[in-house]
Amino acid sequence: MDIVIPTYGRAHNQVTYGTLMAHGFHPILVVQAREAHLFAGRNHVTVLPPSITTIAPTRQYILEYIGTHNELVMMDDDLWFYKRRKDDPSKFAEMEEQDYVNMMADIDEGLGKYTHVGIASREGGNRNTAEFCYNTRIMRVLGYQRDALLKLDRRFDEMEVMEDFHMALTLLERGFENVVLNNWCHNQAGSGKAGGCSHFRTAEVQTRNAHRLSELHPGVVNVVRKATKSAWGGGERTDVRVLWKKALNARRPSEASSFLD
Repeated sequence: MDIVIPTYGRAHNQVTYGTLMAHGFHPILVVQAREAHLFAGRNHVTVLPPSITTIAPTRQYILEYIGTHNELVMMDDDLWFYKRRKDDPSKFAEMEEQDYVNMMADIDEGLGKYTHVGIASREGGNRNTAEFCYNTRIMRVLGYQRDALLKLDRRFDEMEVMEDFHMALTLLERGFENVVLNNWCHNQAGSGKAGGCSHFRTAEVQTRNAHRLSELHPGVVNVVRKATKSAWGGGERTDVRVLWKKALNARRPSEASSFLD
C-alpha cells in the first residue's frame, strides 16, 4: 500500500508525516517545485512538475505516477488520529503504537474489497458508532484502488477544489461502493488554515466549484449557503449538500460490477 501526503506551505509543520514516521511508516511526501528546496535532504520526497501548483492536478499526478502499489492512500498533511473507545463508543481515545499498525492494516484490507476506503472524521464521529459506514462522504484520508480510478472517464483535475467529492461521487454513480472504517478517526486544525489550499481557495473559487460539482453530478449535489463557526474563518459561504447514498448506481455501466464483491 502506498501512503502519499501532498503538502504545501507546511514544510516545517508536517503533522501527518511526522506521526506516521514515528510509528514505523514511510509515507511519500509530494511537494511543489517552488518548495523543493525546503525539503532538501529529506527521504521519501517526490517533487511535482513546476506546472502543478494546486491540489486537484496534484491528486491526478499522484494517481498516475507516484507509488508502486495498486492500493493508494492519500492523506492530508495536518492530521491527528484517534481510536474509538470500547467502553464508550461515542468517544475517542489517543492512539498507541499497535493502533497505528492496526489502522493501516484495516485500510489495506478494506482496499482488497472496496474501491474507495476512508476512516471517520472526528467531527460528528460520536453520533454513528457502527463499525462500518457505507456509501458516504470520505475526506482527508482517501484510500483508492488505483486501477479502478485509472479506468474511469473522470479525473481529479476536472475540478479546482472538492476534487475528492467529485471522485467519490463518480465512483458511486458507476456502482463502486465505498466504506468508512468507523473505529478510527482523524482530526485537523480546521479548513482554511495557513498552507494547503488556502493560497488559492477563495470564496469565488469555492462558489465556482460548488456549481461545477452540481453540474457534473446532477440530482445528487445541491448548491447551498452555509454558515460556519470556525472553518474558513467563520461566516457564510457557498457549499454543497450531497446525497451520497442516492449517488450509488445513478449512472452505472454494466462492467463496473466486476470490481465489486
